[in-house]
Amino acid sequence: MKYSKLAHIMDDVDFPDYEFFITEVEGELAIYGEYLEECVDTGDMVIQQTREWKIAPGATKSDVVRTCFALVMASAEHKTREHFHYRGKAVFGPHITVGTLLRAIP
Repeated sequence: MKYSKLAHIMDDVDFPDYEFFITEVEGELAIYGEYLEECVDTGDMVIQQTREWKIAPGATKSDVVRTCFALVMASAEHKTREHFHYRGKAVFGPHITVGTLLRAIP
């Protein structure tokens, strides 16, 4: 997919408080989102950024729109995991490493 075609599709994508961007990752076009939110570690209001989602060269408009939706859903899950607490701890936090998870297995 060419940048201009992706940009044209992305012009019609909207989600409250998110801004979407196009970038290049390993020679392929990708999209990511940014939004303003309080940092869970510092409490400062900072621009948060989603991961980059690659767009296949042969992607259709529907593929791109579905990818944007998946981006927003993954971001919402990430925020939920950061803010859900049990006994004051983010027990399902998104920043837990695989090594930490393995050590927790009895």
